[in-house]
Amino acid sequence: MTFDPERRAMTRRHAKVVRMLVMVLPWSLLADFSTAETAKEDDARLAIGKRIYLEGRASDDPAEEIKIGIGGDNAVEVPAWTLPCGTCHGADGRGGIAVQNVAPPDIRWEALMADLPSSATGRTRPAYTDHDALRKAITEGVDAGGTALSPVMPRFRLDDAQWEALVAYLETLRRE
Repeated sequence: MTFDPERRAMTRRHAKVVRMLVMVLPWSLLADFSTAETAKEDDARLAIGKRIYLEGRASDDPAEEIKIGIGGDNAVEVPAWTLPCGTCHGADGRGGIAVQNVAPPDIRWEALMADLPSSATGRTRPAYTDHDALRKAITEGVDAGGTALSPVMPRFRLDDAQWEALVAYLETLRRE
């Protein structure tokens, strides 16, 4: 057997590539697994958010029942399933089903992120530029401009996980 320097250099390069693959491949597989797990968590969060929006509940467990306050300052607390978001704002978020002469606005994501003029009041509601401002509207009844919403709008009592699920779902409501 004769010594071939080119073959030896090529073998070393192959060995280097193999070592690199052995080091990198498990991490890339782990990254794919992590991405798949994140996607499953996102899907589960969206499903819960959709259920809160349409049904007023995050699960069938009575211990996890979501409550809402109806009536502004003198709110009566009732289960959220009696008046979920979709009842007034519609399944698609377009709004329009008037309750006590108040027409619920379009709450599709683009509408929430834009200034909204009101023909009823003559003022323009500023855009909800962050989730905290939107949370204040949904849980406390105060819009992005600091103005109280109608007492007809329920004040939702949501924990952090329920809030995150609901806002994730609201982000999926888009104009067509």
